[in-house]
Amino acid sequence: MATCRYVQVRPLAAPDVILCRDLCTDMDVVLKRNERGAGVECAIYHMLHAAGGHQNILPLLECIHDDDSHVCLVLEYCPNGDLFDLVLANKRIGTHMSLVYLEQLSSAVATLHALGYAHGDLSLENVLLGRDMQVQLMDFGAAVPLHVPTAWAGGKRNYMAPEIFTGLPWDPAAADVWALAMTFFAMLTGDFLLDDSVVRDPIYSILVQQGFRGVLHHMPQWAALVPEAVVPLLEQMLL
Repeated sequence: MATCRYVQVRPLAAPDVILCRDLCTDMDVVLKRNERGAGVECAIYHMLHAAGGHQNILPLLECIHDDDSHVCLVLEYCPNGDLFDLVLANKRIGTHMSLVYLEQLSSAVATLHALGYAHGDLSLENVLLGRDMQVQLMDFGAAVPLHVPTAWAGGKRNYMAPEIFTGLPWDPAAADVWALAMTFFAMLTGDFLLDDSVVRDPIYSILVQQGFRGVLHHMPQWAALVPEAVVPLLEQMLL
């Protein structure tokens, strides 16, 4: 069986995500076990492969049919952790590198959108840092078709667009842009802009009534960390 090639080292973030050693290459890899019915991640990777891949999307090395009901994705291992780890260790990421990472992430998301899917769960936790410290977007398990409004509520609450909380159909592409803005803000400040994207969050109320500049006016500790040059960009992303 193909999985004999991979020797388990230790579990990673979830029980179905395992760090393994590839006996053929003597390299560490990650095995992610999915139910075969939840095939959106495999489908996206097949489309990415056909399109030539993307340097900022975590590469799929192999797809193994583990049994009748499961598929194992063999993914490149990124030993430098994720953006959440980086922000946590350094309190925040400087403006220059935050912009570099935003550009890389935006390019990866644009490629995903060109394939007809929104990521659905963009976050610091779903962006790994490769061996060259370039970002690697991962985890397409929450991806949804781009041009089909959905009422399904996915993602992490700190990153979710406000319309997702309404229970009404929402635009997956616009929600990805909102989540990118939340990710960018967290890199710049080391803080989340919103606890919940709902009116009971006082910051969200200010954002709706006064815009992003109004938030910075009320939160001078954030204003000191967000350069004026990027404020118009965040304003556009948070529309």
